[in-house]
Amino acid sequence: RGGPVAAEKVFIVGIGDDGIEGMTAHAVKIVESANILLGPDSCSSLLSVDMQGRLEAVSSLEELVDRIEESGGQHKIVVLASGDPLFYGTARYVCAKLGKERFEVVPHVSSMQLAFARVKESWEDAYLAFDTRVRRFFDESRNDRFLELAVVKGEGWEKLCPFLGHVQPEKAFPYL
Repeated sequence: RGGPVAAEKVFIVGIGDDGIEGMTAHAVKIVESANILLGPDSCSSLLSVDMQGRLEAVSSLEELVDRIEESGGQHKIVVLASGDPLFYGTARYVCAKLGKERFEVVPHVSSMQLAFARVKESWEDAYLAFDTRVRRFFDESRNDRFLELAVVKGEGWEKLCPFLGHVQPEKAFPYL
């Protein structure tokens, strides 16, 4: 009695370009039970009308951390993040700033997984590194098997499909 109240765990839930319909039932329950949804404004169109009303848009990771801290752990907060929140994403940053023990991460597929799935190719041989050893390996002997795809610069199907020998899909590239 009278002791400190444990802070409410913050959930970081991945959401894809298929919105709430593409989430697991577990993820949907978490999002539906939130008092506060935090995430980029781009998530709004991916949510139901009820959920849109609870979304508080944040424009930077620094702002996200501030908003979580300001809540004082008194509200059930769910952070919406594109794709897999730990794949070069939101969860990595937030957990580093506020401590892993405060969070539970519920991933969605990453944009890389989605892109390769749409062209029906395995991505187990894809190298996701900017390492001079990887570049040197491919430059020396296998440059026909190396593709550098800068999705943050807008590169997508137009570069990936010819490399894989596929026709470009009608669906938009999954820039999550």
